[in-house]
Amino acid sequence: RFDRLCPRRHRAYARGLLASVVAPQRWGIPRAARRHRLKVFVKGGWRRGIVNQGALLETGDGRRLSIVVLTSQLDFRRGTHVVEAVARRLLRARRG
Repeated sequence: RFDRLCPRRHRAYARGLLASVVAPQRWGIPRAARRHRLKVFVKGGWRRGIVNQGALLETGDGRRLSIVVLTSQLDFRRGTHVVEAVARRLLRARRG
């Protein structure tokens, strides 16, 4: 839905922002996707025991996969580990 929701004239800018998240904020899905050599466009958030992250993942041949993980955890560290663990399982299942 990214292409439908983001106007064409803003798409390159939006993709650039979502692809260039600073290293300390590349937890969860980006860490899980690293070994799969996927291009990651990510947005995450955390507040008062809620840790969430969504990402658009692209393969080298243009295939796309979206993952969103919503948690209700007591602390940020535990929440990021849960997001990463769920993403790892989903990406393993994708490979068959």
